[in-house]
Amino acid sequence: MSPFSPQRGQAIPSSAGTTMRHLRELPVTNLHTMDAENKQYFAKWDSTPISYPINYVLNDGTPAGTTATNPAANLTSYTVLTNGSGNINLLPALRNGYTFEGWYDNAAFSGAPITSFPAMDAAPKTYYAKWSSANNYSVTYTLNDVTPAGHPATNPNTVTSYTVLDPNVTLAPATRTGYDFEGWYDNPGFTGTPITGFPTSDATNKHYYAKWSAVKNYSVQYHLNDSTPAGHPASNPNTVTSYTVLDADVALRLATRTGYDFEGWYDNAALTGTPVTNLHTMDAENKQYYAKWSAAKNYTVQWELNDSAPAGHPATNPNTVTTYTVLDADVAIQPATRTGLRLPRLVCDNAALTGSPVTNLHTMDAEDKQYYARWSPHRAIRCQLII
Repeated sequence: MSPFSPQRGQAIPSSAGTTMRHLRELPVTNLHTMDAENKQYFAKWDSTPISYPINYVLNDGTPAGTTATNPAANLTSYTVLTNGSGNINLLPALRNGYTFEGWYDNAAFSGAPITSFPAMDAAPKTYYAKWSSANNYSVTYTLNDVTPAGHPATNPNTVTSYTVLDPNVTLAPATRTGYDFEGWYDNPGFTGTPITGFPTSDATNKHYYAKWSAVKNYSVQYHLNDSTPAGHPASNPNTVTSYTVLDADVALRLATRTGYDFEGWYDNAALTGTPVTNLHTMDAENKQYYAKWSAAKNYTVQWELNDSAPAGHPATNPNTVTTYTVLDADVAIQPATRTGLRLPRLVCDNAALTGSPVTNLHTMDAEDKQYYARWSPHRAIRCQLII
């Protein structure tokens, strides 16, 4: 018997005298019991496996402005054939200023973080990112004020840590007596440019190094105040005209001026306050000192007539000057007179009546004067004792 090849729609005879149902192009969705025959069903599969979505909730809306990034390597869909039907790994998300604490399959973050799942799960996935609180980053300052010792710096900056939620930070200059601040640097070699502040979005630990100038020089000026009255110059024994904070303190020496008392150095032209006796080098500033003088001093003039012996022969002194100052004109000394005796024109600078004749009182001598008359039967002698 030749083989039977059924055609579409043609009945197939059975060995039991029954016929098979027609072959169908459409899938069978129901088994009809009235068919009264054995059944065999064959599954037909699509050639493309089902794709399931993978959703990620980054949870970066609060606080605003700190967005997270999901690595591109994290798949957004998968099939049962992905990774050879093996596990699908989840990479950590990134968020500036925060630590990633895992992907969770629920918004409440219950259970354990999920790092991978099997492709054979064959179901849509939604993962929720969990974040730490904002990370703290340290801010360290190195003042570089150890050398030379004894000249500490002051740092006005109080920020020692920050988070990305803080406002941006402005760095204030440090101060150090006797030095200029040349900037904060982010490296101990002071390379690059000085840093005046930083955005908190940097989200890294910070270390700043102070740079200082060489020690500064400060000037010292002296005002002798000796121009009035003219012709009476003062002398200043102080030689320090500049200093640094590395120098020792300086004792101010007294100025001198013929005919005047020095009443002190003052730090102001009005000569107010108290006199300054020392220059403190840690003052670290330019100095101006002003000399204060007394009024012109009075000096006494005494006349010793030496007329007690022999008795009964009193002398007369025509000189009336008993005091003087350096502002007075020189004084010509007049001869004294004594009945029966003469005063020789001899100058004696001592009570022993020795020396050369004194004929003038020089007011710039600026000293007390004492003059001694010397007599003889023939002429009178006039002498000066200089004390």
